Amino acid sequence: MSPPAARNVLLLACLTATLLTQALGGYVITTPRKWASNGLAQVCVYLTDSESVATGGSITVSVNKDSNEGGFGPPPVEAPKNTSLIAPKVITLDQGMSELCDKISVPESNDWQVNMKVEGKLGNVDVSYNKQVTIGKELHRIFVQTDKFLYKPGQKVQFRILSITGPFLKISDIKYDKIWIESPSGSRLAQWLNQDNSDRLIHMEFQLADEPEEGTYKIHVKQGPNKVSKTFKVEEFVLPRYEVTIKPPKYILGTDKKFNFTVCAKYTHGNPVKGNLSLTLDNSGWGSYKVVTTKTYQINGCKDIETTSEEMKVNFKEYYVYNINAAATVAEEGTGVELKADSVTANIDRTAISFKNQGKEKYMKPALPFTGKVKAEFPNGSPAANEPMRVCLGETCKNINTDAEGLLTFVVPPESQNTVQVKAVNYPRIKSDESNWRSVMYESSHTYYRNLVYSPSNSSLIIRPPLGTLSCTGGTSDITLPIMFATSNQTKANLHIQVVSRGQIQFMKSEEVEFVAGNLPIEEESLLAALKPPSPGAIEGLFNINLQLPPTVSPKAKIIVWYERDDGEIVADTQEVEMQKCLTNNVGLSWSALQMQPGERATLTLSAEPNSICSLGVVDKSVELLSSDNDDLTVDRVFEMIESAMISEYDNSQSDDWKYCEKQLKKHESTNGPIPVPARPIPEMMVEEPFAPPVLEEVDALVPDDADEAIRQKRSVWRPSSYYSDYSDALKMFDISGLYILSDLTVETRPCKQRASRKRSGSCRCGGGRFDPACGCECSGHHVSVNVVWKSTMRPYSQNRT
Repeated sequence: MSPPAARNVLLLACLTATLLTQALGGYVITTPRKWASNGLAQVCVYLTDSESVATGGSITVSVNKDSNEGGFGPPPVEAPKNTSLIAPKVITLDQGMSELCDKISVPESNDWQVNMKVEGKLGNVDVSYNKQVTIGKELHRIFVQTDKFLYKPGQKVQFRILSITGPFLKISDIKYDKIWIESPSGSRLAQWLNQDNSDRLIHMEFQLADEPEEGTYKIHVKQGPNKVSKTFKVEEFVLPRYEVTIKPPKYILGTDKKFNFTVCAKYTHGNPVKGNLSLTLDNSGWGSYKVVTTKTYQINGCKDIETTSEEMKVNFKEYYVYNINAAATVAEEGTGVELKADSVTANIDRTAISFKNQGKEKYMKPALPFTGKVKAEFPNGSPAANEPMRVCLGETCKNINTDAEGLLTFVVPPESQNTVQVKAVNYPRIKSDESNWRSVMYESSHTYYRNLVYSPSNSSLIIRPPLGTLSCTGGTSDITLPIMFATSNQTKANLHIQVVSRGQIQFMKSEEVEFVAGNLPIEEESLLAALKPPSPGAIEGLFNINLQLPPTVSPKAKIIVWYERDDGEIVADTQEVEMQKCLTNNVGLSWSALQMQPGERATLTLSAEPNSICSLGVVDKSVELLSSDNDDLTVDRVFEMIESAMISEYDNSQSDDWKYCEKQLKKHESTNGPIPVPARPIPEMMVEEPFAPPVLEEVDALVPDDADEAIRQKRSVWRPSSYYSDYSDALKMFDISGLYILSDLTVETRPCKQRASRKRSGSCRCGGGRFDPACGCECSGHHVSVNVVWKSTMRPYSQNRT
């Protein structure tokens, strides 16, 4: 074997046995990495060994404004550095207490990043951390809803105003500073100042003149620093008596010979319209490839119209059509009144089935099988039910059918390759008759990639959350969460659970679990290869935990579970669950009948929580036919506010392969040669190295004597980082959950690699400020000779390489 200095890749193991067997005292501190302005933040402290619990301890959390550390651009001139944002918060665990979660009130702040300092003593261990926390902007939105969008002269405009604030969607009762209505020409027609909002929902109206200015009007609302505008339109119009719609084919494949468009003409009360239909189809081609055809028919309600691929020239010899546009006009019998349908476009799809990753598992965990789930769909989004799929793990392949919902499930044994190939058996590639390189239909296939997690003890947790969306009960939802485990030389542990949603830790609990060997809940028919029995001393099985989720975790929450091994290693997993959009005040609205005759009496029933303020509006359906989609006050629009409160995996992420692996390298520089690292399980192939943050390296540049003085100076050569890892570990699980973890236990265990480098002399010849990628130098119109560090970014990977 060649010496390490001559090898292209050096491997480094980033762990030692002594570190894993010497826990320093055992504590864990968690807090969200993003706090809400004018809200609450949680800090949780756990003591994990009996000595620390008996001793107790306390920490002080302080937050200082940081002028711009970690942000972008220069710091504001007027911003003082290290100014306290909140009063220091002391969190004390009395003797005998093992855990405590406390809340910190975050004042209103315009700072984007602040510095959080955690200091104190837990057990007999000193604690000191400095971390950056993002301060999320205070959530606030004003909704203005008019009774309709289009008005005639002389009609009354009625509108209501509602303000919602914070991640928990509280209704604001703060007064409105100013409300005013503006004409199309910009004149202010009406104004209300200091409008009372104590009922938290206000209803207002404005009378239009008999001969008003026609056009688009604006309703402006100002509440503190928040402003919003709402438009409505005034013009003369005649309400339509019926509506014309076009329904395109569900989907059209490149191999389809014929397809149907359906045109419907119906009165607003639902009865069919008799008349003459004109349908125009356009294949969106250009030049001699363009086809436009118009057909006329008698219509009585709905009409199915068939056309062929040959007629629309879908597959030209030298040109493929990718969509067909349809437009329709219906003239009512007896009156001759014509109405046009909104035009529609039908796509010509060249791939029959698409695939979406639906499985909750994203990481291949040590010693546990990986369950992948892929949703197969036809172009219109309908499930590709009961379709045979060829699923391959390397050279091992198996035919598995999708279920009635188009879901494909496969199970991969641990320590297998990290890619799975899926192909739809009935939808291979279909070549063009005229050319081998052109395809009438492309192969329906999918490559499923799995990320790898490393544990020196081969310990794992896999949360198996329910598929689909949890229903909204309006109250606390009780769910049972199965968790698969694999461990070695340990029979029980203290399990900790936290649920993070809307930037808040909304649920937490701890309980002792026993690791009892048992069967894993996997589908044998979905196994791609046989499972090996556990190694000696290893235990695999399943246990359940019960959670109580408040309705405020909707629409999605991240659940993280972890425990600390006896040797000090943290074992963790995190999963996201989805819940229906839940509002704390359930409102119901229903008619006594779906359809009634003119003159009949109808009853509208409204139900809500006690002491609710309600605003009710009824409008003729004919008006909606003339209106645009102008309603902002919907459940979906309200929940859009919550998205900005969620914590991303990359908000102040703690995982940093470059810094972590560089530190580990320096720690092991004195060892004789690299420590072997588990091979990454992927097949022999050429792959590109992972991208890492660039590093500036100074190299000497030789330039002509008459060159500018500035060019004589050392030149900067950009090169990728030398340190990286193919694996993740427990720290990544906390990153995904949105939490900081501060601990003296072993959270990072992933093995590292270092790219070796060799000196290469070369001539960088470029001009005009160009960048020469051959040697990585930037030139300014001169020929420059440089010595650079040459990095190979492409190399063969082998499953059994060292």
